[in-house]
Amino acid sequence: MSSRIKRGIVIVGPTPPPYQGVSVSVGLLLQILTRAKIPFRHWDISDRRDLSSVDKIDWMNILLGLKHLLGYLFLIIWTHPQAVYLPLCQTKLGFIRDMAFLLPARILGKKRILHMHGSRFRSTYESCGPILKWLVRMAIGGNSHVLVLGEGLRSMFDGFIDPDRVHSIPNGIDGNGLVEHACERLEGTSSRSSKRILFFGTLTAAKGLHDALEACALVSRLHNDCEFTFAGGFRYPEDRTKAEEIVRKHALEGRVSFKGVTVGEQKTGLFATSDIFLFPSHDEGQPLVLLEAMAAGLPIVTTCVGTIPETVIDGQNGLIVPHKDPTAIAEALGTLLRDKELCGNMSRANIARFQEQYTLESLTNRLTQMLKTTLIGSA
Repeated sequence: MSSRIKRGIVIVGPTPPPYQGVSVSVGLLLQILTRAKIPFRHWDISDRRDLSSVDKIDWMNILLGLKHLLGYLFLIIWTHPQAVYLPLCQTKLGFIRDMAFLLPARILGKKRILHMHGSRFRSTYESCGPILKWLVRMAIGGNSHVLVLGEGLRSMFDGFIDPDRVHSIPNGIDGNGLVEHACERLEGTSSRSSKRILFFGTLTAAKGLHDALEACALVSRLHNDCEFTFAGGFRYPEDRTKAEEIVRKHALEGRVSFKGVTVGEQKTGLFATSDIFLFPSHDEGQPLVLLEAMAAGLPIVTTCVGTIPETVIDGQNGLIVPHKDPTAIAEALGTLLRDKELCGNMSRANIARFQEQYTLESLTNRLTQMLKTTLIGSA
């Protein structure tokens, strides 16, 4: 068996902007492949409009889709890659788009490396009609490998792919700057009189936005020294409207601030100046933002969905609550606000756990080994 990768991979996926889990992960993958000196070509299928255009059918999406597909077909026919990498979608419309990229790769005999960044593949598949189900099985079956974000997500692909072709590859990020800020905060004493609770992510109901706001209202009645910061963009107008209604209803105007899309040093600054991280999502794979919160040494309040229970250990580096339960969220926040020692222990545990398992170096090593084995090894 040759010890060298000959023709490399075609990476099909978006990169930021806009900033969302898949585009950020694809950007990290390109960095990793460059570091590992694995030959690749990137076919960018980004839509540079804001997140409101995602998973919608309009003329721009149709034209972009045709452009992306024709260019991709030319690329894989011309360059003869060993494999095609694609982050899998979790919607019916996304399945149709994925089939357009994966079926030609199978017909041409290419290995397919499918990266599932969420946890809803099975439920979406079961909701499809018989024709789309058949196409999905054709596209992901055969000579393909699937990457999932944790051991608990392997079962999504039972009956689709041999278990030895399903690889558990947790996420990783470059969090060194966040760790430095966290260590400085733990060593010093804050002069702030208030506690800052941070929610960071796309501002949608599915991310627990409205649950978080309702919980903030409950917390604010008992803790006058709290500030609540929500960073990220609104994806749907109706989510913004409902969020603003909750703020007005509970008179939270002076306690809640919406920062909008925040990146770079501003993002680092938000993590560095916060005390607790709140992320009560309804559905996840392994959110990168949780890893950022861990690197920043923030005690976490989050929900038991996706691989979060594998990432945040309840009572050790965060508190896990039921999703869609503002009262439980408020109680967990109250526990952390009252117990300074518990917060300190969770902060240190988060930094240690991040450095042990979720650094960019850890991800690079895991992913590089898997890719080299897949590309060099036998089908």
